[in-house]
Amino acid sequence: MKKTTLATALAAALACTNTAAAASIEDELAAIKARLQALEKQVQDQNRVIAEKDAEIQAMKKDTPAILQHDADADAWHNKIEVGGLIEVEAGVVDSDDADTESDIVAATVELGIAAQVNDWVSAELVLLYEEETDGDGTPFGVDTALITIADPDSSWFVNAGQYTLPFGAYPTYMVSDPLTLDLGETANTAVEAGWGFGPATASVYVFDGNRGPGHADIDNYGLALNFENDFDGVGVVGNLGYINDVAEADGFGDLASSADGDIAGWIASAEITAGNVVFIAEYLATLDDFKATAPGAEPSAYNLEVDYQFDLGGNPSVVAFSYQGTDDLDMIDASLQEERIGAAMWVEIMDGTAVALEYLMEEAYDGTDTDTLTGKIAVEF
Repeated sequence: MKKTTLATALAAALACTNTAAAASIEDELAAIKARLQALEKQVQDQNRVIAEKDAEIQAMKKDTPAILQHDADADAWHNKIEVGGLIEVEAGVVDSDDADTESDIVAATVELGIAAQVNDWVSAELVLLYEEETDGDGTPFGVDTALITIADPDSSWFVNAGQYTLPFGAYPTYMVSDPLTLDLGETANTAVEAGWGFGPATASVYVFDGNRGPGHADIDNYGLALNFENDFDGVGVVGNLGYINDVAEADGFGDLASSADGDIAGWIASAEITAGNVVFIAEYLATLDDFKATAPGAEPSAYNLEVDYQFDLGGNPSVVAFSYQGTDDLDMIDASLQEERIGAAMWVEIMDGTAVALEYLMEEAYDGTDTDTLTGKIAVEF
């Protein structure tokens, strides 16, 4: 009788325990389900916000110029272009024996250049230039350089084609004003040039139409150039040798010659030697033929000798330059031209891309006229 009662009591106790456990599990499952539903709603809300932001970004890209959009493709055209410019403003005072003292402020140089590496073989360069003269007039803002270069990236040959300054002379200088050699010999024209590099030297030959002669309709002008650049135990040497079949095609000589003078062959040689902080420059330009009609027997020449010293002025890169220049045989063409020039100049880079300069020149013409010129310049390159 006692055993039956005990068994009945145990069975009742177990039934109550199982009922309580079942209720507890159902509560936990309900809580887990509620948490899962909350997380799912949170994820849906986040996905909706992401989709809205992505749509806003796509709309912004649509309204933004393509050139301003990030392009992961390094070969995109706008990643191959470089743009730069130069602005030079000069103020000068000129005191001459045969004229009153004059002063002026001019935008001496306004230059904008665009260069592009089109592909591994081809590059292009475009330079627009404006120069205001001291008499107040200026050359129109026009194309100074429009050049295409084709070069084998795995070799040393190249071909230049277009309008540019021909490789007749290097005209190195640290003076503010251009040297007399550049005034006479710099030649700009439309040409085709082929060149080869071998070690530290580069040689090229070029042909161009020219601007002299009746109609100048034939490609009958040509020139040769040889350039050298190397370093010898810390001494840098840069050399240039050039020949042209008619120097009257040059900007300066062209103003002195007439078509009746015929072709006037010329040559030029220059050297620039850098030893530590000191730079030595020497350049010589001469004609090989005389001016047959304008000045029979005249074979003009010009030279530039220069010594420069580079140093820091208060932490700013600076250079002081001394130049002695001259010409010969130009008196037979125009006695008012300069026969001798002595000058000094100083440059200081006051900030990145910004430099100021001061130059003093003493000149004597063939007719004995002395001229003193003081020039200040500020130049900004970007």
